Amino acid sequence: MGRDLLLAFAFTMLALLAGHMLAYGLSGTFFYRWLFPHPFLGRGFDLPKWLEWFYDREIGANVAIINFVYARVLELWNDMYGFSKVFVMAPLLEELEWRGPLFLTRRHAHRGWWMTAAVVGAALFTLAHNSGLGTLIPVFAVALGSSWLIAKTGRFWPSLVLHAVYNMQVTFWGIAASLGSW
Repeated sequence: MGRDLLLAFAFTMLALLAGHMLAYGLSGTFFYRWLFPHPFLGRGFDLPKWLEWFYDREIGANVAIINFVYARVLELWNDMYGFSKVFVMAPLLEELEWRGPLFLTRRHAHRGWWMTAAVVGAALFTLAHNSGLGTLIPVFAVALGSSWLIAKTGRFWPSLVLHAVYNMQVTFWGIAASLGSW
């Protein structure tokens, strides 16, 4: 039973890693955009053409006001989308992808296998998120911490919260560093 779970987990992790490598290799190509269409990539979210036509035909003299409001709405939308992508969607999808198999096997797997799978998964997660030597230890610690939270609490949401808080911390540190605040 334990060996089968280990093999299933290893196969899942290798498949996910191969998928990431394929997506990274194809990113920016027409083929990638055709396979993974996404309305928010590129310049940002645009209003539907019919709504733009309506603005052009019906509003007339108020174009300057509409353009100002339109620009503010798009700016707000892009900010909200960026916020949700970094602090909500990335933690949710990455935790489901990397810690999901651990969560599903936490009750049935032998403790030694589960701990080995957690360490191997954390190492692979770290390699997938490598942005330089300075990020290896913190990312590995967050990955192990997420696995530990799943094991300790028996719940999935604490790992999501940890991941979201870590993303917030890294983002705000990056903003502070770019502004020269520290």
